[in-house]
Amino acid sequence: MTASPFDPPSLPQPCRTALIGVTGYGQVHLQHLLETTQAGWTRPVAAVVINPEEAAEACQTLQQQGARIYPDQDSLWAAEKGRVDLCLIPTGIHWHAPMSMAALEAGADVLVEKPLSGTVEEAEAMIRTSEKTGRFIAVGYQDLYDPNILHLKQQILDGKLGTIRRIRGWALWPRQHSYYQRNSWAGETQGWGLHRS
Repeated sequence: MTASPFDPPSLPQPCRTALIGVTGYGQVHLQHLLETTQAGWTRPVAAVVINPEEAAEACQTLQQQGARIYPDQDSLWAAEKGRVDLCLIPTGIHWHAPMSMAALEAGADVLVEKPLSGTVEEAEAMIRTSEKTGRFIAVGYQDLYDPNILHLKQQILDGKLGTIRRIRGWALWPRQHSYYQRNSWAGETQGWGLHRS
């Protein structure tokens, strides 16, 4: 059997991974974490779960894998600083910057969901923290790997489109009403839904 081009290289030991949030889109990250753990690439060591009653099954699954459960990120980093290689952050947008910077300061690389942050200033602070700590931030944005996007990128790099003066994008991602009701921040342009009742 030949290896897939997406198979990671063999690792000397599994990547010690923390997950902040296991409900909402955190369920997707949890599933991927469990799959990569089964493949021997990752090892869950910690998770932040603010709703343990609602997420009892996820907590049990993580604990069976050896992960410790914490009620908030401060508790996580107080106990796990220097013990996490990668922190997964599938949380609300308003948490991306503070949680990512805390993880970087604690010695972990970060995979944060899109968008990187809610403001340019937060993004710049995150980049500075990454540079200061020597740890990286990656953004989970699957469209970056879409074949059409990669083809367009190659056309630009090869100079086949001439000198680029301006780029405008227009995207249509139809969403059902339920998409915007799934949490307090989906579809918000400011305030990140913190005041929605």
